[in-house]
Amino acid sequence: MLSYRNQLSAAGVQSMVPFVQNANKLRLLNPHENNLRSEGFSVLFRALRDSPIERLCCKNCGIASIEIDSSEHILLHLKYLLLEGNIINTDGCRELAKLLQGGDATLERLHLDGNNIDNEGVAILASALQSNTSLSTSYLEGDKISKQGKIMLLKLGNDIASITATFQSNHTEIYVKVRMGNKIQRLINVATQINSRHKGNPEAAGREKVIQTHWPSSWSGRAACCIESIDCCCNLYSEREAVSTVRERAYYRAKLDAIEDRIAAMEAAEALVEKRSDPRSGNKRRRS
Repeated sequence: MLSYRNQLSAAGVQSMVPFVQNANKLRLLNPHENNLRSEGFSVLFRALRDSPIERLCCKNCGIASIEIDSSEHILLHLKYLLLEGNIINTDGCRELAKLLQGGDATLERLHLDGNNIDNEGVAILASALQSNTSLSTSYLEGDKISKQGKIMLLKLGNDIASITATFQSNHTEIYVKVRMGNKIQRLINVATQINSRHKGNPEAAGREKVIQTHWPSSWSGRAACCIESIDCCCNLYSEREAVSTVRERAYYRAKLDAIEDRIAAMEAAEALVEKRSDPRSGNKRRRS
């Protein structure tokens, strides 16, 4: 059902409620570029509660606040929610988060670019997406998202705190764009590209992120990071999850050999330093 650019207001939406509630084959509703405002959107959302609606497009409708009753007004079949060009802020993000949480979440695509979403709103959405498995694409673009907000989004798509954190990151294809490019933005783009290449295969996305993030071409990390790499590799590349080709197996084996050689060199250097600093000590105590 298309109803865009026809000067539909909140009062007009109210008059549509009986029709919407009885349209048992309604899959698409597209009232974008109308003057719905927050009131009209809330009326429409409540009216669609028992609808089979899958796609709701409300771009440039002057929507600021959103009220979603998580126990009564969740649209059980909604897959696409397009809300670009509105004025949704932090309070709106709190309500939208209800559509992203829990095992019953159905949203596959959420468009929020061109709203008034700042770092606090990003934090709310990122928290909701931590355990979300339904969303495949989300668009966020706006000048109010600063470096701090982009770091939160990077952590969501590629948490570089550890090997395990990277592998367990959310591998949703999240698109984030800001006006000024920087290293964080490039890292977000890389994570997005990996997610796109392995869409529907989170394990493959996690493995590629681990390789690109924690196995750089030149080793300058600490011994602890190397040890964790070996432990994680043993888990990630077990027989059940092993790669299928001889070339890939040889590649990962070579990586492990390089890590072990690097650790051995580090331990030898550390032992020499300890021996020189304490001439009274005997053999170096074996590390657990």
